[in-house]
Amino acid sequence: MRLGSVEVVDTVARTVAPNDRPLVLKGMRGTVRLRGADQSTAELSFVRRGRGEGRDDSQEVLDGISITESGTESEYTYTLEAGQEDYAAVDVRGQVPRQTALRIDRLSGSVHIEGVEGALTIEHDHGDVEVQGAAASVETILKNGDVQVGFRTLPVRRCVGPD
Repeated sequence: MRLGSVEVVDTVARTVAPNDRPLVLKGMRGTVRLRGADQSTAELSFVRRGRGEGRDDSQEVLDGISITESGTESEYTYTLEAGQEDYAAVDVRGQVPRQTALRIDRLSGSVHIEGVEGALTIEHDHGDVEVQGAAASVETILKNGDVQVGFRTLPVRRCVGPD
């Protein structure tokens, strides 16, 4: 995210019941902080941030950020896009059902996942990844950043370590 002298922020709340489908977060930059919980719905907060030289410029960037939901039988996806991506970011925070599989495909930002027992796939260009309490496979693809994974128990018949 490029710097501007003014930042405008708002939060959009979304709730979905994944129903055994993987939950997918695609696009843009920003941090991700998700925690597994004993519940049937994913409760997410999308913190949208726009920067510019003045309030009007920043608001225009913020207004250009979209959060699109789409669901199929095989996955439920939130796609994050912005007309001016260099000046925009979306942080994602919330709780997901503990057994949910997650796929995170972002440009940059740190990713912190705690207590999610479904399979995890995390792919992005820049940022650290920290997973605590994993119970299934964890796949990370990074260009730049550190990865730390703590398993609750090691997955059965899985390879642990870099390929």
